[in-house]
Amino acid sequence: QMRRDGAQPIMARIAAAHLHPQLAGGEIALEDYARLITKTPRYAQAKQATSSPLAFASGLQRAGYATDPAYANKLSRAINTTLRLQRAHA
Repeated sequence: QMRRDGAQPIMARIAAAHLHPQLAGGEIALEDYARLITKTPRYAQAKQATSSPLAFASGLQRAGYATDPAYANKLSRAINTTLRLQRAHA
């Protein structure tokens, strides 16, 4: 559903980027994801969970971001892998 100004709501843009990554720039999807997580009050507790990637991902899942029961584990593995690769190339 489009807004009056012609822009798609953030969730629709994120969903479109996940479904059709070739049509949406990954940068746009990440910006929308970051905006959603940082600006939506329901994710406030997840933003405070900085002790580990799993704590953050579990907070997102508890707040209703994902319906996949394995979401928190999958996201934390992806974050940990990225961190490990960054350290290896630093």
